[in-house]
Amino acid sequence: MELRTLGGLGLAGAGFARVKPLLLLAYLALEGPKERRFLADLLWPRAANPRHSLSVALSQLRTALDAEPGGNDTRLWTQVECDAVKLREAAANEEWERVAELYQGPFLAGVELGPGMVELEEWLYQTRELLAQQAQAALIELAERGLRHGDRRAAARLAERAAALQADAAVNDGALLARLLELLTVTGNPRAKALQDEAATLGLAPPAELANAPPARRATTHNLPNLPWAFYGRADELDDLTRLLDEGARLVTIVGFGGNGKTRLSLALARRLLNRSTYDQVYFVPLEDLSDPRRLLPLVVSTLSSAPGERDALSALRDRFGHERVLLVLDDLEQSGASPELLELLEVCPGTSVVVTAREPLGLQQETLYPLAGMPLPGTAAEALDEPGRYDGLGFYLHSARRFDPRFELTPDNLGAVLRVCRLVDGAPLGIELAAALARVIPVEEMARELESNLDLLVSTEPEPPARHASLRAIFERSWSMLDAAEQAALAGSAVFHGGFTRAAAQAVLGMDLLMLTALLDRSLIRRHRERYYLHPVVRQYAREKLAELPGADAVRARHAEHYFALLLSKRPFDRSAGQRVAFEELDRDYANLRVAWEWACTAGRGDLLEPAVRIMQRYLLTRGRVDEIYLLMELARASAGDAPLLAAKARLAQGRAQLRQDPLRARALIEESLQGLKRHGTDLDVASAFHALAMAYLTLDDDELARQYLLKALPALERHEDKELLGICLGNLGLLSDDREEQARWLRRATAANRRSGNTSDLVKVLEVTAMSLVADLGDYPGAIRLLDEAITKERDEIGRLDLLAYLHCEAAYCYVNLGDLTLAEEHSDAASRLLAERERRGDHRWDDRPLANWAVSHLHYARGDVERARAAAQAAAMETTSQKLLARIALEAGDALAAESHRQLHLDSVSPVTSRRVRLYAEIVSYLLRSDVVRLLLGPARGRDRRGAPPDGALMELLTALDRIVEFGFVPLALEAFNAAFALAPEVTGSRLLALAATHPAGRCYTRLRAQRLLDGLEVVQPPEGEPEPSQHAPEDGAEASPAELIALAADLGRRLRGAARPARVR
Repeated sequence: MELRTLGGLGLAGAGFARVKPLLLLAYLALEGPKERRFLADLLWPRAANPRHSLSVALSQLRTALDAEPGGNDTRLWTQVECDAVKLREAAANEEWERVAELYQGPFLAGVELGPGMVELEEWLYQTRELLAQQAQAALIELAERGLRHGDRRAAARLAERAAALQADAAVNDGALLARLLELLTVTGNPRAKALQDEAATLGLAPPAELANAPPARRATTHNLPNLPWAFYGRADELDDLTRLLDEGARLVTIVGFGGNGKTRLSLALARRLLNRSTYDQVYFVPLEDLSDPRRLLPLVVSTLSSAPGERDALSALRDRFGHERVLLVLDDLEQSGASPELLELLEVCPGTSVVVTAREPLGLQQETLYPLAGMPLPGTAAEALDEPGRYDGLGFYLHSARRFDPRFELTPDNLGAVLRVCRLVDGAPLGIELAAALARVIPVEEMARELESNLDLLVSTEPEPPARHASLRAIFERSWSMLDAAEQAALAGSAVFHGGFTRAAAQAVLGMDLLMLTALLDRSLIRRHRERYYLHPVVRQYAREKLAELPGADAVRARHAEHYFALLLSKRPFDRSAGQRVAFEELDRDYANLRVAWEWACTAGRGDLLEPAVRIMQRYLLTRGRVDEIYLLMELARASAGDAPLLAAKARLAQGRAQLRQDPLRARALIEESLQGLKRHGTDLDVASAFHALAMAYLTLDDDELARQYLLKALPALERHEDKELLGICLGNLGLLSDDREEQARWLRRATAANRRSGNTSDLVKVLEVTAMSLVADLGDYPGAIRLLDEAITKERDEIGRLDLLAYLHCEAAYCYVNLGDLTLAEEHSDAASRLLAERERRGDHRWDDRPLANWAVSHLHYARGDVERARAAAQAAAMETTSQKLLARIALEAGDALAAESHRQLHLDSVSPVTSRRVRLYAEIVSYLLRSDVVRLLLGPARGRDRRGAPPDGALMELLTALDRIVEFGFVPLALEAFNAAFALAPEVTGSRLLALAATHPAGRCYTRLRAQRLLDGLEVVQPPEGEPEPSQHAPEDGAEASPAELIALAADLGRRLRGAARPARVR
């Protein structure tokens, strides 16, 4: 079904005639995908509800056209064929006859637009003018060609049509007007006088009559076939090749794998240059039957002449071509021995240019290579939906499928499968065409699944297809037959690689030198992207069959495994150290090879390769978040261990470590099983490693005491060997299990020193982060925390590269700056966190642990700026983070919503991970008590908040006193300041304004602590009514802001005593 816009507006073969829906379709066809909102305002500017009008129009169109237009929630597009679009494409390809044929009248002739449609009207007239200009230019070209051919009558007719378009085209191009005037004058057209006056206004002199001009050049001689198919896409390639020839290249070789469309492209190029009259002679010579390179020129002569003479071929061609401009297209030249004859031809015929299509270069110095790959495809189906007309590969599939089903459309339901099919044939036009034809028999989803293992499914359905294009196997077998034995062995051996390979790997595994690589590259059997080489997807599937037949296939697979195990082991020194990011990214590029090598080693019983690699493979996969793969690969290793008990034990330990987060009970069982084997067959360091893993299992199971015991069991051996991998993290974990602030600090200092000595950057970053946030929680020392976080960020960014952890470090730095009051630097770190998380999402990168993937610091930044609604939204987006739930509870309390605050308090407590430090868990419990105190106070309200003796409400006071006791016991300075706020809201006459002033000004306080204290001082928050006259609100003295941590804890203890004294003795002790 075609949308016709030239000479009117309508759908060919359909009775649908509603103007607005058809206008919408025309706009999308010519302008591409557009936003729904824009289209609604463009076509219905005065409608009460433009979006509703658009929906009605879409419904009408889809009733008439099924799937057209396509779209999603925000954008619309169409793939309907349109005569105006075809005209533009034909003009771009200089197909002048096609342009003249398509132009049937002014664009959207007879269409009247309603009032207020100014923007649409401007587009209509601009498009009308442009299309008329293109049609006029085509008619002038054809008229001039007619004169050169001596067909004056045709030239007069075409010139008249061109002149009649002047009103719509409004051409003011002097050169084009001069050409048209020249045509009208020489053909005696009465329009010449009026056009001459118009030309004079542009300063053009009247042209001389063509009768007095030099004789017109004769018509271009050619033998180009009229093909039954239309050329599709490849606009960039046509432009490139045209430019090469225009710039003087005389021998251009289009090289590419069979089926990539070299023949079609060369014919389209020849047809374009014929239409441009660039050459005096244009010839196409198919060479698929050429078997002797010495017969090249005679075959060219016989193709161009039905009765070749007695003279030698070179002389005959020299006489025929002479000094004229000649384009000679030699298709499918696979005889490298023909090169000398080509050079002789170019030498004796200086006006001749040759375009060759071949699977490999000719190897001549004068040759200009033009590699031809498959048609471009989108990276994802979503990209295709966003820009449906951008990718030639999908467009060609649609074009080919419509040969068999004119109503076929690409839809969100079938697009993924179509894209997979197109990728399996690497965008090769022949493969796409064969698949589109097969789709009428086999659903495309089923076809995609089967093609992954059997490309023989793609065979031509034509009655007598060319032998070389009958199937993808025919293409491969032809390329295979052109290789010598060494090249065949190298190509078959290349199938052992998965996901590409490097030159070093090719040398190590196959002994493939640079010359062999070049030979396969030249034949388009492999391709290079940066430093890696890849088999063409079609070649890969058939080369695997050849590898299976290769006598030395097992030796090739063994060398492949040995090479990639060596690569894996070479990265062990970088694990957890400077260079880990780069080292593991190298493993990323070869992970497909690593996995195949691992599976082969398990099958072959190569414990000598597996046992040393267990730990580094587990570490690498863990950093990539591939926990399930760890379990699977280690199970394969364990099953293959046989009489290698150490391998079995190490594989079990790796499985247990991988399960720690997902299933700690299962992890504990696996680690305990591995421990028995390691005690019998491993070293003391192997046993210490199992002890450490068992400690992590108990920590996850919330059994701190057993976790501590196993860490202490692991520590002596780790210290004895100064173990780089586990010593620092073992010391750090002992710190995390400490309740006492000073004891924790001592363990963390030892962990930091151990990691610095060993160069374990990975764990050093984590210890720096834990130490920094301990300073924040314990002392409110934000400058000290920022110094540690800055170091951690630098080391993580430069040496390790875990995007999640790096983003989290930036969130923590932003949080510290918010509490310092430097919102500019806070925003910089928050933005950095957002960028890193977006990059992680784009790359599909691994997660370094189970922390939430959201920027939680931005909510605190919004809150500090007073934008509570944005703060709430941002905190809800990062709801799995404990500080987000705390902030949401505070916001709910400020709004007087006690129930919401209580809900967030519970979520805050529930979100604390059992594997976090003891002091972090204690901190969260105290926060929960403080929040609960405010919730109870708010639920009771001022009227019910006191008994007859004027005491504060029991429930709220109990929660507050519990919080104060723990603050004093464990020394959390920032929470002491928060408690001063809660106490003042509950019992202002007991608390007094001095403590409130400290909370409002002390640098250890959180941002929201200071803001709340100031609101309380200013009387902006409702508090329990005091019994008698409360102490007047005053700010603390100047030295109050400098109160030491010990002094603040002492003030908290004193506040607890005074609150107890004011409470009912029977209820509060």
